[in-house]
Amino acid sequence: ITFIIQMLGTLLFVGRMPLTYYALGAIIQFLLILLSRFSMRIFKDERTIFSQKNTGINIMVVGVGQTANMVLNQLKGDDNTIWQPVCVLDYKNEHTGRTIDGLPIIGGVEGINEAVKTYGVRMAIIADTLMPYDVRKDIRQRCSELDIDVQDYSGFYQTVVTGVDLKNL
Repeated sequence: ITFIIQMLGTLLFVGRMPLTYYALGAIIQFLLILLSRFSMRIFKDERTIFSQKNTGINIMVVGVGQTANMVLNQLKGDDNTIWQPVCVLDYKNEHTGRTIDGLPIIGGVEGINEAVKTYGVRMAIIADTLMPYDVRKDIRQRCSELDIDVQDYSGFYQTVVTGVDLKNL
């Protein structure tokens, strides 16, 4: 569309230009539009990689619901914590490949191995109030095999309304 507008504009106001002008203009416009569309994704990926280089403890939040958002907000809002959320695990595999607050969502319980290798996860926080017991047990077992500490705050967040954060637990 921008190429057609450029071509019509130059024909009406300037006159006919060489064919290379139109070809190079179309390519440059395409690349600039492509850059504008993907620049935010590239920026978020770089920010995630930078946060992995931090000296804090890399955390994986298990769950993608409201409880997980509460945990992520408290972790990101506390500047004094050494916990750094680096990824989110969706045990149902419904949101795999998306992001929450710039953090990649990894799918399935088997994604724990990938999270440890890719993001250097040292601790997992279970933050899903509706997660079945057998899935919790499977996550705990896989994490113990990989020497990953597991904390389960989903029941706590289910009963508490406001005023308590993770550092006070």
